[in-house]
Amino acid sequence: MMNGKRLLIIVIIMGLVGLAITQGLIVSSHAIDQSDVATDHVIILGAKLEGDQPMLALQYRLDKALDYLLRHPESVAICSGGQGSDELVSEAYAMGQWLEKKGISKDRILLEQESKNTFENILFSGELIRQRDGSSRVAIVTSGYHLYRANMLAERHGLDPILVAAKTPGVILVQSYVRESLALIKSYFLDR
Repeated sequence: MMNGKRLLIIVIIMGLVGLAITQGLIVSSHAIDQSDVATDHVIILGAKLEGDQPMLALQYRLDKALDYLLRHPESVAICSGGQGSDELVSEAYAMGQWLEKKGISKDRILLEQESKNTFENILFSGELIRQRDGSSRVAIVTSGYHLYRANMLAERHGLDPILVAAKTPGVILVQSYVRESLALIKSYFLDR
């Protein structure tokens, strides 16, 4: 029979191995930029708002999405994100407003305002795409640390994603990568 100290050491070692593996997967995708590939749709994954304004992580995603939309004038943006309890509007609405102010025509912007997490972002955005034209090739714009999981979920839902990495703010870099390890494990087993 194992004593408590030995069991604790084994659990810690297994946790560190799991962290190393998930971080390897996350880092393998964190800098992918396939923005030269045109698609009919580009999904922009939401992130925290300050009231009704994008915080820095979302601002970086929007900057990348704007660049993509300007390079590919036939692409339609799907702004994906619901409204958090401390947000004045949905993330999708705030993103759509931001893109309009930057010159993207309203007819190139779709809002997916119901999602509460990455799984739902991908699921609901995929449903919007299928309602429009059934295409599966889609660009996904999100923070670099988030790309591996977004890609995994998109493929599970029948999408053929190309990936566009946005910068992650330095102030949340370590926290984001560690949190993403846990989210990746959860999504791998539960988000179907």
